[in-house]
Amino acid sequence: MIEYPQDILGYRIVEKNIGVGGFAAVHLASCDRGQVALKVPNIIDTKATMDSSVLNDFENEAKIWKTLSDKNIKGIVKLHACGSTPYPWMALEYMDSGTLADVMSKLSMDESIKIATDLLDTLFFAHHSGVIHRDIKPTNILVNSKGEFKLTDWGLGKVLLSASISTIGFKGTLAYSAPEQYNTKKFGMPDWRTDIFQMGAVIYHMITGKPPVPNDLTEAMFLVINGDIDPPIMVNPKVPQDISDVIMKALEVRKQNRWMDATSFRMALLGMEDSAGTGLAPIGDGKASTSPSRSMYISECPECGNSISDENKKLICKDCSSIFCNTCQEWNETLDEYRGKIIPSRKPLCKGCNNKYYDQMKTRIDSDILKKQQAPAPAEEEDPWHELITLDNAVEKQKMWASYMKIPVEWTNPVGIKFVLIPAGEFMMGADSRNNSRPVHRIRIEYPFYAGVNPVLQGEWEKVMGGENPSKFQSRKKSGLFKQVNQTLPDHPVESVSWHDAKGFLKSLNDAENTNKYRLPTEAEWEYLCRAGSTSSYFFGERQSQLGAYAWFKNNSEGRTHPVGKLTPNEWELHDTLGNVWEWCEDWFDENFYGVSPRSYPRGPASGTLKAARGGCWNYDGDLCTSSTRGFVDPEKRYNYLGFRVVKSIY
Repeated sequence: MIEYPQDILGYRIVEKNIGVGGFAAVHLASCDRGQVALKVPNIIDTKATMDSSVLNDFENEAKIWKTLSDKNIKGIVKLHACGSTPYPWMALEYMDSGTLADVMSKLSMDESIKIATDLLDTLFFAHHSGVIHRDIKPTNILVNSKGEFKLTDWGLGKVLLSASISTIGFKGTLAYSAPEQYNTKKFGMPDWRTDIFQMGAVIYHMITGKPPVPNDLTEAMFLVINGDIDPPIMVNPKVPQDISDVIMKALEVRKQNRWMDATSFRMALLGMEDSAGTGLAPIGDGKASTSPSRSMYISECPECGNSISDENKKLICKDCSSIFCNTCQEWNETLDEYRGKIIPSRKPLCKGCNNKYYDQMKTRIDSDILKKQQAPAPAEEEDPWHELITLDNAVEKQKMWASYMKIPVEWTNPVGIKFVLIPAGEFMMGADSRNNSRPVHRIRIEYPFYAGVNPVLQGEWEKVMGGENPSKFQSRKKSGLFKQVNQTLPDHPVESVSWHDAKGFLKSLNDAENTNKYRLPTEAEWEYLCRAGSTSSYFFGERQSQLGAYAWFKNNSEGRTHPVGKLTPNEWELHDTLGNVWEWCEDWFDENFYGVSPRSYPRGPASGTLKAARGGCWNYDGDLCTSSTRGFVDPEKRYNYLGFRVVKSIY
């Protein structure tokens, strides 16, 4: 690796690497004006060549930083100078007292709010200069010896009017990223409201002591895009309710539901008027003054989210009268098809209005299909072996299949795993209350199968896997003077197992009995065995207040797993289907699969990156421990709230 010279155009490096990122390093340097932070891109190879994308990103950041510095915006680390000889470089204001991350644990509530409102002032001016940040986090907020907090690192920044609207993939910091940074197709491209979300996440961290989501891709994405972040007041009861509400509005999943601009957010934090966030969208015209006025606000394009300037060609939607920009004229020139039916475009419509129309048409088509699926068959064609399973006939069907096949309803295998017979039949799968569980659709389970009465236990895992126990929840007992050893909790569910670990267990179980019938349930099988004929949110009904009698979840678990079989089972005598631990399923996860699922014995999509998990767990809220809630996890990951249940094929 080539080292940078000690002298770059009058800036002499006195201390290297006071800050290091993915593509750049920051050195402390001296010059005739004093100390500066010298930022340079990392060199790629020993020939002093650099990746073109790194150079482009660095040059883009320098341009953005210069735009902001030229406007003397308070609260932004100043760019003194920049150049390209002998390497691209930026000389920045030196902030000598670390980052917000270094000091936030020492801040009082009032100090946190003061810092937050000052930073929101800074964002207001940046946004109205036409620039957004997209990577606001505590380590990108620097502090100096005067106690001034300033935004730095505009490497992910962009100019609103000139930025491409193409998908760029995930860029950001997990613990503070907005939904649109995970999925631009669903939530739109990042814009100034992405900064609003990230600033809300930083304030959340400041006043609660922890970020709103963990720095784990799967879990962070699940919480953020489903809107399942705990309000600050739940994490820190000292947070005032009104402050908690203001922050949660900043963390809304949909951009249009957040504070419309930084000033509205700031005023709401201070308890001032205009807290509804009704301001219009910001636009940068390259001539922003130090005191923006209402003339700087105009509408945004409802299709791509970019601001519309006088230079943009304007078209008007015939439904909502919204203006959309010239980059979005051509979107509605074609016909689209859904389930074999043509849905025509309706010009001139903005895409937002057409999407509503398109969704209405899809809903109408799905409704027609579902009505046909649910239409009662003629009496002579009814199939008593596969009719709809209800709470009234669930146990009767269980016994009917056991009698017909001459097998027991309950059975225990040689390892001691208890099983119960699940009859064949049909049920209504899904729920309309959650996006990835729609639409409700009728599914046929063609063949009966056996399901474990409980999720796999630690004791069962050790018998099959030769004594190794991965679970985090184990008892500890002193042995001798210094050593501690874990002791199995044999009647607790095994957890901290990946999907591949579960498959390894099943292979060992099958090998021991010279069979191939032990497996994980499909998503359809899991929901079927959990519901046991019910159609409500929980197998016992709709009232979440009763959940504690049936499941170990956040409100009653005391932060840990519990012995299985202690709470009330469902109609088929299956325990802990809800709560205690999430349970791996065989299927790949696809949030849109229900819309195309075959009716008979669906197996999930053919491929994917995440595996489905069901049932909720000990540290999740009750509304995530329902029969229809769908989880999704990287099959390589292990968590102390993730286990599995075994099923066994009969045929």
